[in-house]
This record gives sequence, C-alpha cells and structure tokens, in this order.
Amino acid sequence: MPETISNHARLGAVSIEYLVRLKYVVGQSTTWSRGTEYQAIRGKILDVCQECWSKLFNEAALFRRIYQGKTLSEADILHLRTLLRTTSGTFIALHELLLFLPRESIRRELRDYCECLFRPEFKTTKISLMLTSLFAAFEYSLDEVMRFLEADVFKSKVPKRQVLPFGNVLELAIVDRSNPLAWAVLAHEFGHYLDHTSDITKRAVDQFVKKRLRGKVPESFITAWKRLCSEIVADLTGYYLLGPCSILPLVNMSLLVGCLRDLPIEYDREHGAPTTRVLMIRKLCEHDGIDAGRINPLLDTLIEEETRKAGELPQKEQQNRTTIEDFLTDFFDAVRPGILRELKARKFRQFTARDYKNAESLAQNLANGLPVGSCRSHSDDEVREKLLTPRGDDWTWARKEYHLLTEHAVGVGEVISAGWIDRIDLTADLFLRAFSEPDQEKAFSYIAKRLEEHDDLILKSIDMIPILEAQNAP
Repeated sequence: MPETISNHARLGAVSIEYLVRLKYVVGQSTTWSRGTEYQAIRGKILDVCQECWSKLFNEAALFRRIYQGKTLSEADILHLRTLLRTTSGTFIALHELLLFLPRESIRRELRDYCECLFRPEFKTTKISLMLTSLFAAFEYSLDEVMRFLEADVFKSKVPKRQVLPFGNVLELAIVDRSNPLAWAVLAHEFGHYLDHTSDITKRAVDQFVKKRLRGKVPESFITAWKRLCSEIVADLTGYYLLGPCSILPLVNMSLLVGCLRDLPIEYDREHGAPTTRVLMIRKLCEHDGIDAGRINPLLDTLIEEETRKAGELPQKEQQNRTTIEDFLTDFFDAVRPGILRELKARKFRQFTARDYKNAESLAQNLANGLPVGSCRSHSDDEVREKLLTPRGDDWTWARKEYHLLTEHAVGVGEVISAGWIDRIDLTADLFLRAFSEPDQEKAFSYIAKRLEEHDDLILKSIDMIPILEAQNAP
C-alpha cells in the first residue's frame, strides 16, 4: 500500500490530470487537426493549456514537497490553492470551447462497456451515447433542459416530452472519451433512463407519502420529492451496478469545482450535496459488507474540504446544512428498499462485496501492467497443488487438469473498480516523478504517457469481456 498523501496532494492531482487530459486530447485528435477552419480555436486552447502548465511547473519544488508528504506553510497552502483555482478555472472554460469543434464519436469500448454493464436493458436503438460539455454530463439530462424551456416563448418550438422524450441520451464529457474510469458516471445516467421509462420515482414517492404522511399533501411537496428521488434512483442504480466506485467521477468533479469556490457545494433542490451523497454510499457499503478503504482517501479529501468550508459559514447556515442532510438521509433510507427491489427484479448483475474484493486483487495486476478483463476460476495455490503434485513417471494425466487454467470474464464493474483503486494508489508516485523531471515538456509527457498507459490497460480489459463471454457461452 502506498503511503498516505495529503488532501492538497489529491486536489493537485485532480486539477492537473484534467488539464493534462485536455491538452493531450486536443493535441492528439485527428478529427480536430483536419481543416484550417478549426486551427484558430484549437491552437488557442493548446496555447492557454501550455501557459497554465508552465505556471504549474514553475512551482515544481513546491509540488515535490507536497508529494513527498512534507509539511506546508500557510503561505505555501495559499499559493497552492491560488494555482489550483487558476488551473481548474482554465480547464472548465476551455473544455466548453470544445463544443465549437467537430463532435467526435464515442469509442467502441464504451459501447461494449454499456452493453456489458446495463444488460439486459441497454439497446442501441433506444439509448444514444454522446460526448458533450462538463455540466451536461455531470448535472443535467436533456430532459431537464427541456423542462426548463417550458416558458411560453418556447412552447411552440419545443416538442412535448411524451412525443419526443430525451431521457434516452447518455452524455459523457468530451475530455473523458478515452478515460474509462470516468465512464462510471454513465451508470448514474442510466438510472435516470430507467426512471424516465418506468416511473420508479413515482412509485417510491407514492409509497413514502402513504407510509409517512397523513392527510392531503401539497402538490409542490410531491414535485420536490420526485425531483430529489429521481437523483436517489440514479445514485442507487450506479451503486447497484458498479459498487462504491460509481460515486468517484462525481467526487473528482466536485473537487475540481471546489477549487474555484470558497463556499461548500450546496443541495440544489434536486442533487444532494456531494458530501451527503458520499454518506449515502458509505451507508450502502456498510449494509452490504463492502470495505471501501482503498478508495476512502479520495472520499475523505472531499469530505474534509467541504467540512472545512462549511465550518467557516455563519452558525445558522451550518445548522441549515445539517438539517437538510438529516432530511435527505432520512428520505434516502425511506425510499431505498423499494427502489432496490425494483432494480433486483430487472435481472441486472449486482455488484457485491465479493466483486469489490476481487477488484482489489485485480488492481495489483493493473499495477504490474496486466489487463484485468479475465481471471481464473481456480486460485494459483489450487492449480499448483493439482499440477505439481508428483503422480509417478506418467504425466499424461496432467492434460485432464488443464481446465484449471481456464479463464473467465470478470464483471465490467470489477474492472472499473480495480482501475480506480490502482489510480488512487499511484497518485503520489505519478506526480512526484513528473515534477522531478528536468523540464516541463518531459514532465507533461510523463503524466500524459502514464495516464494513457493506464487507460489503455483498462480499455483492453473491457475489450476482453464480451470476447470471453462469447467464447465460454453454452
């Protein structure tokens, strides 16, 4: 296990990784390199990324101390937070400019990922996958955009949702096209698709009202609870399919956005605060016997950052946050059993404590540079005992035991979880080595290459799954 690193180190890792990915994606894209009409905006994005990276590398000594675990002065911390605020703001602004460039298609592996994870209810004729802006990917479905456009001026132009529903679009940030760990967010979006097409929220809220309340309930309350419950359905779907790592793309995005904010991220009347959603995931892990200790460093960074900011609020606002969190967790506990029963009835492959344990083992294979789309049904010790135990001079019997070496596909949730565990583990080494390089170009190339190699291993792992499933099918 790697040594524990500070929250400042993890904040730096998140912001820097997003910037490096953006510069690398824009620089490597063959789609955007064609045609002179794209070069002005593409060139400007690359120039601004380079300028931001130069400012970061100028503080290489500071970053080496951070990733060596050394204590920082108050002045160092203030300077670091200023750097990360600039880096995060630059990334977010530049990423939205990508919408002005030609839209790239999704990777083939992403379709394999969705088909494996969301079966039996994923159909390409009913669900589209598209690359889009950060905020569309993490905040709003197209359904929500349509709902906000219901002002009179738009009514004649916007089709009714019953006629043209948009809930069957899963959106991914452009920068994450080749970052399979970020694809975990699609499990949440798939939960919205299930909800939109089968009214899980309506039944959950109706049951909540029937059990908890008496008398007539204002319609405005019902509407508010449905919006909140829809997000709970989506979070529970993500957890059911992927386990606790389903929340990590949200955690990373919250850390990135948090670098720009002096105030904690609040409940927005639909999404619980990120810290509340992490609390809900931890309650689920405790209930299911999943020890998520290997991803806790990232979760704890978000909790501690948001708690620090909340502690600076006036006492009344702190009390309000606590009251809202208590209500949200109580509401979550009330609607959770019914939602999980509906998910179980749909014959999805549920992510279990055993899957998470297996993911921890697979993470070691990733660390050794091996893909993890498959594993043997029998342990190494069992294979050695059967194959290496002497049985006389005739070794023809060994052929009958070759089945012990047969490999089977693992669940795509195990692959993604293994990837997240390994990525969290390698953070300190990755950035310490990068900021120890002699110049900024080598430092950038080192981070970009390590991230690409890690992505490629996970993409190959995802690629293996449908092939092995077809090979071993009865």
